[in-house]
Amino acid sequence: MKPFTDGDFIKTVIIQAATRWFPGEDNRRDFMNIVQNTRLSPATITRKVNVMADHVHEQLNIDLKKCVRFSIHLDESTDKTDTAQLVVMIRFVLENGSVQEELLELIPLTRKTTGLDVYLSKKNSILAHEVPLEKLVAVTTDDAPSMTGKITGFSGQCLRDPDFPRFLSFHCIITPRSILWENFKYKNRV
Repeated sequence: MKPFTDGDFIKTVIIQAATRWFPGEDNRRDFMNIVQNTRLSPATITRKVNVMADHVHEQLNIDLKKCVRFSIHLDESTDKTDTAQLVVMIRFVLENGSVQEELLELIPLTRKTTGLDVYLSKKNSILAHEVPLEKLVAVTTDDAPSMTGKITGFSGQCLRDPDFPRFLSFHCIITPRSILWENFKYKNRV
């Protein structure tokens, strides 16, 4: 199925389910008319998805402004078109003590993937989201040299930047993906 083209399918399923939801003939007929007259074209669905995404983005920004402390987790990967992608996760603590973890951004690194490129992309992202940088307590990175280098890597660049506070820097050498792969290899040996 192509993205955002399943509106007619959804309408059909809802209309079929309406017989169980509304046993009374009058209510069912009114409901089915509303569903049939609802526009669910790909363009409409795209607009509605964008509205929902904007709402989620706004709520995340509100929560981040109110956070007590936060940490970021960075993982560099390459997609199927050979474009380097930087996955940025943020874990933060709110005033009420609740902890949330969210995907902050997926940043395509269209140039080289040096520590400086990653650092500049991430700093611009933090500034765009108006994250209170002074509340950063930890950074976890993958094993890519552009992340782990003490001088030219992402962590080294941040530690030298006066805008960044002192933070704990962690190097994650075992990603969930590699754990799953190892588990799969051992279970499927003959």
